[in-house]
Amino acid sequence: MEALSLARVRMLSAEGALGDARRLLHGLLETTSARGLRRTLMRGLSLAVVFEDRAGRRDAAHDHLAGFVRQFAETDYAWSLVREREVAAPALQAFLDTNPQARDREAAQTLLAAASRRGTEVIPRLTSREEEVLERLEHRRDKEIAAELGISADGVRYHIRKLFVKLDARDRGAAVRRARELGMLPPTG
Repeated sequence: MEALSLARVRMLSAEGALGDARRLLHGLLETTSARGLRRTLMRGLSLAVVFEDRAGRRDAAHDHLAGFVRQFAETDYAWSLVREREVAAPALQAFLDTNPQARDREAAQTLLAAASRRGTEVIPRLTSREEEVLERLEHRRDKEIAAELGISADGVRYHIRKLFVKLDARDRGAAVRRARELGMLPPTG
């Protein structure tokens, strides 16, 4: 449902139906927040930052960014914002410039560093399922990932193959290292 909702917001935005896109996005953020779906909330907040920035509503983008930074301070999940580096990096810099005493300043600086890294490199777009598999790839076997995600081991292997292609990796370790380099996974230690 998350992937469909986010895709629908993008489609409505591209069609110029900004009011409909904003209502759908607002509903998604409310629902995910109320249900404690933190990563889905963060993906929605990332999209909201980009959406509002492109719509010229910098204050609304700033508010959504502040929400993402608060969530990031508690979870260390950055990928959904980092992949939007064109909007995220300047927005994070503005956030830091206008909020010198923000309690989540360190989290915002970490996000800015990740969003600024490899500025010319294209970060692959992953599906939400690929992101879920990637998050578990380093420390779990295929069967464990399958059980956690409620899919088959063959399904996990399918997503891992897709990750290898998108990350230009030959094995799990290389995929995890590459994902860390791109800011898709938190650094170790």
